[in-house]
Amino acid sequence: MSTALRGTRVTPPPHPSQGGRPYDDSMRKQVLSLHLSGFDLSDNVSNPNAEWLIPQRHNKTFPCARTCKNWIKLYEAEGHVNPKVHTGNKESTREINGEDLVNLALYRLVRPEAYLSEVKAYIHNRNPGNLPYSDSQIVRAEQRIGLSRKVASTTSDCAYLPINLQKRENYWSLPYPHGIAGEKSVCSKKGCLPLSLGLRLNGNGKAGYISDISLMSHIPSLPLELVTNCSHLGQFE
Repeated sequence: MSTALRGTRVTPPPHPSQGGRPYDDSMRKQVLSLHLSGFDLSDNVSNPNAEWLIPQRHNKTFPCARTCKNWIKLYEAEGHVNPKVHTGNKESTREINGEDLVNLALYRLVRPEAYLSEVKAYIHNRNPGNLPYSDSQIVRAEQRIGLSRKVASTTSDCAYLPINLQKRENYWSLPYPHGIAGEKSVCSKKGCLPLSLGLRLNGNGKAGYISDISLMSHIPSLPLELVTNCSHLGQFE
């Protein structure tokens, strides 16, 4: 075998738009120069520069409109378009265990709609001796104890019109394609979210269980129904 064919070759790095290294300084300065000269970098159909921009972006030889917009914002705020420093994206080895994990589970039981910042504040206030946890540590801990994200929605008055009641009855009682009777791809989970917390539509609950978390009886609550793994979502109206 020829020596030219031996050895391990370097794998071509991914394009910056696909998670590779950031665009180099020359590209950033080119975008900034075009912007300062009044060149429209948007994706609008009415953009007179679209004839040049669209092929460039399609061939990945010019940054997308969102990247250009972010660089312009950075320049206006800090006066430069320098890329961020690479930190290695290392995952923290510190995890939530013991008393903090119990406090997390209890807080999510009572406040499933709480934001991550509120969860972090509660856990830290209950145990100030530990440093505050990051969002990723909270999420990983919730995954370990089997919590999943659920979405709630309100029901409009139109849902009780006779025609819509009949549609709902048909959906649950008729076979596909008119309904889902007999289908096994639907998993219905019900829970309850309080209404007085800024109309939050998301909450965390135990996966695979029916939960009633309206422990605060003085707060009005709404039932929520989440349908997952359903291949016939187009049946909803």
